[in-house]
Amino acid sequence: MQSQLLNRSLGETTVEQFEQLATESLYYDISPLEYPRFPLKKKVSPINCLDFDKTESRFLLSGGSDATVKVWKVGTRRATTVGSITKATGGHSFGITGVQWWPFDQGMFLSSSYDTTVRVWDSNTLEEAFMFELGSKVNCFDISPTGEHSLIATGAESTHIRVLDLRTTSAAHTLSGHNGTILSCKWSPVNPYMLATGSSEGEVRLWDIRKTASCFAQLDLYRTDKSKAVSENKSKKVGVMKSSVKAHAGGVNGLCWLENGETLISTATDEKIRVWDLDAPGGVNTLLNFGPFVKNKTPSAKSLVLSPVGETEVQYLWFPADSGEMLMFRLGDGKLIARLRRNLQDTARSTCVVYGGNNCATYFSGTSDGRIFVWGPKIEDET
Repeated sequence: MQSQLLNRSLGETTVEQFEQLATESLYYDISPLEYPRFPLKKKVSPINCLDFDKTESRFLLSGGSDATVKVWKVGTRRATTVGSITKATGGHSFGITGVQWWPFDQGMFLSSSYDTTVRVWDSNTLEEAFMFELGSKVNCFDISPTGEHSLIATGAESTHIRVLDLRTTSAAHTLSGHNGTILSCKWSPVNPYMLATGSSEGEVRLWDIRKTASCFAQLDLYRTDKSKAVSENKSKKVGVMKSSVKAHAGGVNGLCWLENGETLISTATDEKIRVWDLDAPGGVNTLLNFGPFVKNKTPSAKSLVLSPVGETEVQYLWFPADSGEMLMFRLGDGKLIARLRRNLQDTARSTCVVYGGNNCATYFSGTSDGRIFVWGPKIEDET
């Protein structure tokens, strides 16, 4: 680091290069942090999902299996609850399956639940602005990060995806084709009309919602070379491909795009993580191996988080394992960089993870015993 400081003072290293090098070094010093500290009540329930606001990185949403949604203000030393939505205050009636801030401001957030609804909330008053009734348990939802439209993709205990429109407060599309219930869905970060979805039958499908035959690709774990023929649509039903094509041998409960929109990461209850090259038509399994420590048997939605592109020379993939560990992999070669656990007694399942923002190399995770943990580089004044 001293040599880098000298190069920076001599003008041989740019500010951006120096910042990247400094942040890279932080990722090799990741450990459990005591601060900011989240209060723990005697009566707790599993934390199912988390999300940080994208504008200021100060407010954290958490959703629990007790149907409670909380808004936390995260400070340097502690986190305080600034609002809570419960059954008693007109919130969801069953466990929360997803929470997400509106990507472009802090005035609104959404939540989904096993009570068959997706709800839109005013973050200033914590009052419900609108409710979508889907008629079946909602497993997941996602908001497009591009800002080109106001569509919300949802996956429920059915074989089709419902795309909701916040502007018209109605269902805009229904995407049919999966052979199992929908466990995960993610919009492309660059193409506002491309959606990836995963099902309980191990399928990963790619959709272009502008087309009548919306499903344009079904990822095949055995297609490891772009020269191999792409699976053809043998069914007469619109959007359906032959059911033998699988991306995983278990339910696909987690999806994550790289920022360029040309690579997709998937995980499933077969305890595998796969990286797909989508630059080739039909997608190619890159055969990247992440090792034997991927524990993932719970069929509920699983969050996968990538460190921001450009923050470090290589990107890191964070995975909340059922074993209670937080796993950090180097994305380029799948090497396990860290197996994080607060102590040997903490075996509660890690359920979700979210990035803290602002080049902090700090991540927040939730557990099945109702705690929120913080992971990052040690700071000097921490005791």
